[in-house]
Amino acid sequence: MAATLRGADADGKVCIQCAGRPVFRRGATAPQVQQRSRIGYYGAVIFKDETRMSSETLHAPRERLSTKTITMHQAIVSLMEELEAADWYQQRADDCEDPALKEVLLHNMREEVEHAAMVLEWLRRNSDVFAKQLKTYLFTEGNLLEVEDDAEHGGK
Repeated sequence: MAATLRGADADGKVCIQCAGRPVFRRGATAPQVQQRSRIGYYGAVIFKDETRMSSETLHAPRERLSTKTITMHQAIVSLMEELEAADWYQQRADDCEDPALKEVLLHNMREEVEHAAMVLEWLRRNSDVFAKQLKTYLFTEGNLLEVEDDAEHGGK
C-alpha cells in the first residue's frame, strides 16, 4: 500500500493518506508517524522513495537461503497479505453506507479468508513445524492455554 505524504506544516505536523483516506491525522509529528510505520501499526507506509514490499524483506542474503526457506517465506508473506486484505475489506464494509457495495466488500473479504486458508493448508502440508502446531490447536474446544499445557506436559 503506497502512502501519499500530504505535507507537513511549520510545526512538523503531517497528514498522510492511503487510498484517499487519512492514515495519520494532522497533529502527529513526523517522528511519531515514522515510528508507527516501522512497527506496522497502520500497515505498510512508504516514506521517501523507499518501495520495498514485505516479500522483499529477507533478513539474510538471498544467496545464503535455501530454496525451501525462500518458498516458505513466500507462503508466509502471502498468508500475511491475505489476512491483511480480509481485515481491510471488513473495515471498509463496516464503514460503508451503501448496502450493495457493502455486500460486495463482504464477498471480497470472504474470498481473502478462503485464500488465507488455502495458504495455511499449504504451509501445513509443507512444514512439519506448522503441521504439529496446527494439529495441536485447530478445531479444539476450551481454553487454549490448557490445550497448550496438555500438549506440552500431558495436562500435568
